[in-house]
Amino acid sequence: MSLLSLIASIALFIAILGLLLFLYFKRSKALQKSEEESLKMPSDYRSMEEILEIVRHQKSTKEELSEAVELIIKYHLQIEDMLLYEEVIAALFAHPHSSSALVLRLDKELRKANKEHASSIDMAINLGLQSRG
Repeated sequence: MSLLSLIASIALFIAILGLLLFLYFKRSKALQKSEEESLKMPSDYRSMEEILEIVRHQKSTKEELSEAVELIIKYHLQIEDMLLYEEVIAALFAHPHSSSALVLRLDKELRKANKEHASSIDMAINLGLQSRG
């Protein structure tokens, strides 16, 4: 009888171990999948450098400039590198297809989200206005 109880105990141990391993791998796979989904960039995402290139390109259309401003508002509203934002603002002012409405929209949204950078935003806007003549 002791041999039979020993075999039953081993079988129970293996079953419990198998169940625990199954649950562990199922959970780790679900966590990995959720991490992968959170790391995926949206299809319309562009870095600030890419947006700057769009704005600098003199052949960009008014629609492309508008999309660039919308991408800044959607993904890059929090200013991390003010020099990069100053370049974007200056390029937007200098662009032949830019409009005052576009610049004002970007200005308004940046000010709302970055009150601590208000004076830097003012300076960038003033430089842009001076570059227009």
